[in-house]
Amino acid sequence: MTEFFDNIKDLAKSSGEKLIIALIILLIGIVIVKILTKVFRTFISKTKLETNIARFLTAIVRFLLSLLLVFIIWDFLSIPSTLFVALTSVAGIAISLALQGVLSNLASGIMQISTKRFKHGDYVKIGAMEGTVENIDFTAITLVTPDNKKIFIPNSIATSTEIINFSACESRRIEIKVGVAYGTEIAPVQELITNLMIDDKRIFTAPLPMVKLNEFGNSALEIIIRCNTKPEEYWDVYFDLNEKIYHCFAENNIIIPFNQLDVKLITK
Repeated sequence: MTEFFDNIKDLAKSSGEKLIIALIILLIGIVIVKILTKVFRTFISKTKLETNIARFLTAIVRFLLSLLLVFIIWDFLSIPSTLFVALTSVAGIAISLALQGVLSNLASGIMQISTKRFKHGDYVKIGAMEGTVENIDFTAITLVTPDNKKIFIPNSIATSTEIINFSACESRRIEIKVGVAYGTEIAPVQELITNLMIDDKRIFTAPLPMVKLNEFGNSALEIIIRCNTKPEEYWDVYFDLNEKIYHCFAENNIIIPFNQLDVKLITK
């Protein structure tokens, strides 16, 4: 390091004009790097590559162009290449020790992008957190929750935990359980609920919607309802179907029981 600064001092004394030219080259080079990066970003945006991969490639191009600019200036100033190698080696060790967590997230981010477990716009659950994927960068994954909150999950955590992608398939199953009173005829209930699902064009007919007796509860017969819809329409269909079932039961005098407690008073 001492040798490096001594060389800089000697260079400043003997070649002040050369340093000014190097500074001008640096400023012009920064502008050119920005322009070339922008051109590359525009070009790659017209391809069919995913957004996250396009961002990753753009970042690599920006880094390589910046590194090339550093080499050009270094060569122009006639600084020994051995000194450059030694300096970068020392700096690399220091940076790697100081930024172990960042480098771990960087490696995990590259893994996330390359494996394509999910993409921008998918609804996922990572560990205990879930939401719509807004961004995947080299340090963290950004999720937006249904109540419009942003969750930032470090890539290293996402790599080491389970990931559920609700948008990976073309359809998502809705499951609703509802209770009816003991003594209720099951067949008419099944027909009513099935007709509700058939009338809703958002619900797929393949696989067929299912309405079955699921369980003999303590105070009710539990009916299970299953159907499939598009992942992006899941919640709308789920809530609408619940409301339709409730109104349909009310119109047809189908009782939805609730837990009751009988208390007997014993008097002496």
